[in-house]
Amino acid sequence: MRWGVWCDEPAAGPWLRRLAQREPAPSFVAVRATPADDAVWHGIPQVTFVPDWPALLADRTIEAVLIAGDSDERRAAIRQLAEQDRPVWVWPDARQGLPFAYEVALIAHERTSPLWGIWRHRGDPVLAGVHAKREGGELAGLEHVELTRQICGDNLAPAELAAALQRGLLPDLDLLRWLGAEAARVTTLRTTGPGDRLWKQSVLLAADHGPGASWTGEIVAGTTSTARLQLRHSAGTLVLVEDAAGCWRAESGPDTTPAAPPVLATATPWADVVRVFEWFDACEHSLERRRTIELHSEPVSERTVFKTQMTALGCGVLMGTLLLLLAYLAIAAAVPLPSGVLLVLRALVFAPLVIFLIVQLLLPLSRVPGKS
Repeated sequence: MRWGVWCDEPAAGPWLRRLAQREPAPSFVAVRATPADDAVWHGIPQVTFVPDWPALLADRTIEAVLIAGDSDERRAAIRQLAEQDRPVWVWPDARQGLPFAYEVALIAHERTSPLWGIWRHRGDPVLAGVHAKREGGELAGLEHVELTRQICGDNLAPAELAAALQRGLLPDLDLLRWLGAEAARVTTLRTTGPGDRLWKQSVLLAADHGPGASWTGEIVAGTTSTARLQLRHSAGTLVLVEDAAGCWRAESGPDTTPAAPPVLATATPWADVVRVFEWFDACEHSLERRRTIELHSEPVSERTVFKTQMTALGCGVLMGTLLLLLAYLAIAAAVPLPSGVLLVLRALVFAPLVIFLIVQLLLPLSRVPGKS
């Protein structure tokens, strides 16, 4: 299989090396926009470098594409490559944001080829074992999932600490969700230390049904980041820890070390990625507004976007019609006008509302037969 890759995300390196070990061995066409793009290719043969990403568009021998990292150019590349209807794998990044996730979801909705998100933790054998045990009912009665991540902050400026916490939060939200946590309400708090330097961020995910979760990100001294995961269930507590290399092991509880899952099985449909971005966006809104945010979700499609736009436009049209009607009544009472002029004014007042109602008829006409 021939892959096109544009990647400067160091965390994607192990995933690419596992992909390169598949049989038959794949070949790669990699974008080398800067020397930093070389880092993820150490130890991987069969790589052909190209200077820019449009070369991936032009090469029709490429069977699948991976994009990792965030920039305006990368977002444009994801859009155009996805529209080519080739399989696309995207490494989600906190900087991409929920609007971009929705935009890609609309493209994915119209595609016949898959569009996937890649989460590094889904390829970890220990975490995959815990997930399999939960799916198989061996961890019945899950009550709460708690994840504490320590992020090294020695080399970070004060302005970079918040971004470091957010980069750690996004994949961890998928991890919590993958292991069974649910969320209906999100509350986010931040704590500062001496000199107003950011020290900790806490996220509480409360569920109406099913297990809730909590996430804590702490800025600590040192050069490595680690994490600790606790799953409380009816039979006890399973504790997992992540080492500096990003590998998980069981600290307590039953043995959970099966073989690593196939590398491509670590991907998830983009609709699931959108749900994680919704949780992440709610965390940011909770922090900005200093209150709990309710989560509401609806599958993203052209139809739902159309309905949302029409709802907002409808509110504006109704308010505008009311204001125009009041203005018309005031003018008609204050100024004696011919009946023909009054008739024209009445038509102008209600014309936007009539046009809006006609536009509503476009919704059933815009549906593609066979699709909901």
